[in-house]
Amino acid sequence: MRIISRSLIIGYLAFVLLASMLTTTEASWTSKAVDQKFEQAARELHLKDINKWTPDYEPPNDGTEWMIYRMGNTLMVEDSRAWRHYEDHAVISGITSSQITGYRAEVGLMYPSYDIISINGKPWRLDEERARLIKEAVASSSTGKNPETYMNKVYPKLPPDGKTTINMHLGLTATSIWTANSADATYLETSPQRIGHVLYFPANALLLLGAKVCWNDEVQAIQIFINGHDVQLKIEDDIATVNGIKTRIPKVLTNNGRALIPLDLLKHMDCSYEWTEHDFSYSSQYGYWHTVERLSITN
Repeated sequence: MRIISRSLIIGYLAFVLLASMLTTTEASWTSKAVDQKFEQAARELHLKDINKWTPDYEPPNDGTEWMIYRMGNTLMVEDSRAWRHYEDHAVISGITSSQITGYRAEVGLMYPSYDIISINGKPWRLDEERARLIKEAVASSSTGKNPETYMNKVYPKLPPDGKTTINMHLGLTATSIWTANSADATYLETSPQRIGHVLYFPANALLLLGAKVCWNDEVQAIQIFINGHDVQLKIEDDIATVNGIKTRIPKVLTNNGRALIPLDLLKHMDCSYEWTEHDFSYSSQYGYWHTVERLSITN
């Protein structure tokens, strides 16, 4: 009965989410409203033994599959622990794999509010069968989405061998870390922001790319060591010192007590980035859309 009740729960939440879209009196929804719905769904699912991801998460060591995914700004886990009331290991393994495969429709239709980050510790793009199913889910939807556009331009890309990419979304702290053959997740202490015409990201995000980020008390500045460069930044200042040379940048800001640095600074650090901004209609009939606003930085 466990699997039936769980499927009904997920189906019910999906129905509630869809119903709320159809009955809204607003002309359209913003991505923030969508994320709030997913946050609510994530909380309700958690009460039904769906696991939230935590930094100390360890995958089951039982040969079964596992997945890290994001609903709104909540990182979640799907693994065999939810099915251990079954005694047959083959049954547990089969149910877990089936559940993970089932999520491909959600990421196909609901990205970026819904995102698969890791399947068995690797980017989902390396799982060719499930990547094909995600593409099919996009192609079979009635939303007018082009699967090739999604696979090639909208979804996060694999970094080159030997490189690491962090994928961040505006307003969200839940973040994915991809290499060419591994994937993980974490929460940032603050989120990327767009302030005026300038894109900012948290300085500490560079730690995920192997940088050293510290406070230099002597010069009262943030100091960043990355890719052989020494960068010093003062809060509320528009001058950066890069390898001893001063250069003008958009002013360094703070949010929740954490430094936000302008995207343009990456060119002085030998880091590349990709800014993806894409609107698409989920239901043209009811005027509902998703907005992708993702910043991917590669060391």
